Parts: sequence; C-alpha cells; structure tokens
Amino acid sequence: MNALDGKVAVIAGGGAGSGRGTAERFAAAGARVVVFGRRPAPLAETVAAVTKEGGRGLAVSGGGSIVHVGSAAGTVAVQNFAPYVASKGGLHMLARAAAVELIGEGIRVNVVAAGTIDTDLGQGINDFDRRVIEHRIPIRRAGTVEDVAAASLCLASDAARYVTGAVLAVDGGWTAS
Repeated sequence: MNALDGKVAVIAGGGAGSGRGTAERFAAAGARVVVFGRRPAPLAETVAAVTKEGGRGLAVSGGGSIVHVGSAAGTVAVQNFAPYVASKGGLHMLARAAAVELIGEGIRVNVVAAGTIDTDLGQGINDFDRRVIEHRIPIRRAGTVEDVAAASLCLASDAARYVTGAVLAVDGGWTAS
C-alpha cells in the first residue's frame, strides 16, 4: 500500500519547481492530485506527469489534504523583500484559517515553508551570492526539490493525520538560527 492511497492532495504552485516535484511524488505515492498555479502551460505539463505517475481524478470529496508550498521568508523579515515576505506570510495565515474552516469536512491544510531550494528560479544567482546564502544556512547547502516533496508527502499522509494549520520549515535551519 502506498502512503497516500485513497487520499486527495491539492498542491498550490504545482506547475514548476518544488510544487511540481511534490505533485509527481504524491501521484507516485497513490494520491489523487489537484494542482493550481499562475501559468497554464507548466500546469498542463504537471498534470501530464501526474497522470503518468498514476494520478487519478481531480474532484475533491470526502476529505483530503491541502499542502501549500510557502516560504521560510514568510516567517521572518527579509530586507528589500517586503512584498514577497508579505505575500508568503499571507499564504501561511490563509492556510491556518482554511485549516480551521475545512477540518469539519475532513480536509487538513498545512504549509511547507521552503528555504533556499535549488530550482530553475535560482539558476541566475552568481557563485559568490550562492556561497553567502548557503553560509547563512546551518546545514550549509541549499535544499532540493526532493526535500520539499518529502516534507509535503509527510504532511499529506496519515503520519500527519493530527496535523493541520502547521507551517513546517524546510530550510536547513535558517529560521531557527
């Protein structure tokens, strides 16, 4: 039996990067996966990949799990990033409010607050800036898409059946330091 057999997962930002990796991982674990995001073309690619992994259905009924991919920057102040920090902090609070509102329907809502993750988005960072960023992370490396997907899988599975409204930092210890 797969970890998410019979479960429904709704993944925000599922078109690329960590969101897409999470959608594919969930489908492989047996979930019915729903993805949404800003750009239709990458979402169509993710839907095709989820279907290839055995994803089934898109209608949410009978409960499930919503896992938002947020940002560690939504929990701390980051200089010169006020709009981004505010939007991610808003996402975290939206998820917490939704957790309270939806639990009566058997739907849990959580957030994976990703730190610096190696995705296409970060490919434009020069080596010096990358070293500075990684020096600030206690684990001393950027995370991977798989790190985010694994945390998301845990939150969506029965291992986290008593967890809702949580913001899980997947940031190598950055927000703890």
